[in-house]
Amino acid sequence: MSQNLEIKAIIPSVSDASAKAESLGAIYCAELHQVDTYFRLPSGRLKLREINRNHAELIYYNRQEHSNARLSDFITYPTSVPLVLKEILEKANGIIATVTKKRLLYMYHDTRIHIDTVDQLGSFIEFESPVTDSVDKAQQTVDFLCHSFGIKESDFFIHSYIDLLTEKMGITAYSQW
Repeated sequence: MSQNLEIKAIIPSVSDASAKAESLGAIYCAELHQVDTYFRLPSGRLKLREINRNHAELIYYNRQEHSNARLSDFITYPTSVPLVLKEILEKANGIIATVTKKRLLYMYHDTRIHIDTVDQLGSFIEFESPVTDSVDKAQQTVDFLCHSFGIKESDFFIHSYIDLLTEKMGITAYSQW
């Protein structure tokens, strides 16, 4: 299992965030079109992420959704047959909802900067800093990026996109949170 420290915040402009990432020396990697299908679980989260209609990965993650910067434990599993896997998981667990987004991926050293446009929800930025040496080192990087991007306390969003989407749809996705 891997671990990262992550934040998510609402942003007013995707183009301004992209320009800021580039001005910091972050390297643009790709534009990704992602469809995340979330499945019901008794604990943690499980989603099948289909990327650019040419590959997919199953992602299990668990994190506390109570603070701006959150430690996330996760496992990923690539799959070349996402439709079959989706059908199996739907029959076994049921689907909660699907989140569709366009993601601009930048790398700032070993930290991933995601600039997302999420269908029905708006524009967001995420920083995912891997915890390799220490949580403090990851926190320093995240703090620097938050300051550099001008993220204010009121900009932070402490839940997953699925939470915001299901709230908007009027359904309860994860009653334990």
